[in-house]
Amino acid sequence: MGTRVYILGAGASAAACGLPVTREVLPRAILNAQSPYGDKTYQADLALVLKEIQYPDVLDPDTRPSRDFLTLWPTPNFEELLGRYQRDGLKQEEEALKRVLYSVLGGRDYDGPGSYRELVELIESSTDEPTAIITFNYDLNLDRAWARRASVHDIPWTHSVHFASGVSDEFPSYERLSHSPPALHLLKLHGSFGFLRCPRCGSLGLEYYVDYRPERGFASVCKRCGNMHSFSPVLLAPVHDKRPPAELNTAWKVAHDFLSRCDSLTLIGYSLPDQDEHVRRMLSEALGSTSGKSQLTVVDTSAESRHKLIGLLGGFFSRTQAFESLDGFLSRSSARRYK
Repeated sequence: MGTRVYILGAGASAAACGLPVTREVLPRAILNAQSPYGDKTYQADLALVLKEIQYPDVLDPDTRPSRDFLTLWPTPNFEELLGRYQRDGLKQEEEALKRVLYSVLGGRDYDGPGSYRELVELIESSTDEPTAIITFNYDLNLDRAWARRASVHDIPWTHSVHFASGVSDEFPSYERLSHSPPALHLLKLHGSFGFLRCPRCGSLGLEYYVDYRPERGFASVCKRCGNMHSFSPVLLAPVHDKRPPAELNTAWKVAHDFLSRCDSLTLIGYSLPDQDEHVRRMLSEALGSTSGKSQLTVVDTSAESRHKLIGLLGGFFSRTQAFESLDGFLSRSSARRYK
């Protein structure tokens, strides 16, 4: 049976809820830290993250750069830093970067026009085919939008991840609904702020509304050992030599299976970066395993990205279409649904 697959990148969360795209995250973090009311713990975390970058004094009141300078400053993106810290075993820097990233990306929950709420409503109501949403974003806005939809309509779904230390009491429906054959797989292949590892027993738990404060980090309650402090979100950097943690292996296999059987593939705000060889290889192997795929849809504000993705993937499909905005895609798709 054919499947329907959606792949969402940073551009999707930028369009749906106003989050910065990858290249804007560190400049946004620096601007946040420059506030006279900025949290000292956050500033210390950011200073640790930035210590090896070529402009080390961005937090010094006497030398701090302007907003215009930061938009042009050739900083490495946070994914490169995270990959370097994970590769070199720099645990203190890695955890500091995770806290900085959550401060920038973790708090927004927008539910208006063009939001994830509209997208998940469209996805859930537009087909009876098995459906997967594959996302490489760490933020929880998509997760919350889908969890609310699933809870109201009793839709079984799964992350295809085993959460040994339990699921947040904020959304107990996940455990109940996940015991039924899932109608949708929400596959977060690079991890999530809500996938929290217990530092005491090492097991993974699921949270939708993360309890985070700069002075004490990520808090939760491990249902396996009872620990309540110093949890660490599982975040995977999209670098050449990445090694997904064991808990994400099933999600990667499920993603490959859905892609190999897909009739329709929609990419939203995802540019398929050169350094993410794992995803490029998975797409090539999975899409090339069968013929007769019907439609590729690309949604991206960049004409260059739209052209690149259609050039790379369009040959696997009989039809292609492109949209320059999420609003345009939602409007067009909704109009077709109600014809």
